[in-house]
Amino acid sequence: MKKQLLYLIIGLALFSFPHHNLAQEPDSETQYTNEERIDMLCGCVNSLMTDLHPQIKEMVREMDALGEEKAMENFTKYLEENPGEIEQIMKDGKTLEQFDQSLAEIDGCSNLNKILSDANLEDNPLAENEFKELLETKGNCEFAQIFFKMGTKE
Repeated sequence: MKKQLLYLIIGLALFSFPHHNLAQEPDSETQYTNEERIDMLCGCVNSLMTDLHPQIKEMVREMDALGEEKAMENFTKYLEENPGEIEQIMKDGKTLEQFDQSLAEIDGCSNLNKILSDANLEDNPLAENEFKELLETKGNCEFAQIFFKMGTKE
């Protein structure tokens, strides 16, 4: 049972955020600059990540810095050494599993998908590059930048 929980947590962490789709119906009422979109994205992602277990945040950082294999190794070791924290980590893993829904439940983030779809990232490599550059220059966008990198890797 403990191993099954461990694999569920790892599965949630690995397969949730890179594959969510930000493209939905565009918000036709308001036009935003890419910088405004990035500010909204960073604020929403930061709000989502704030209350998550610190080890989940560390795992996300390590996935970016060390690669998935080493990050998962470190995460697994942590879980084995801290079995009392598995319940909270599972709960937080479900939050990440439902990434889009979790973001939409945050005040001010319910239209984030529509706002980001205006940028047409899927069809416009120049917009994708601009998003990447903006994320790299913003000081408060660590997790949004990591998720963006994960989501754009092929």
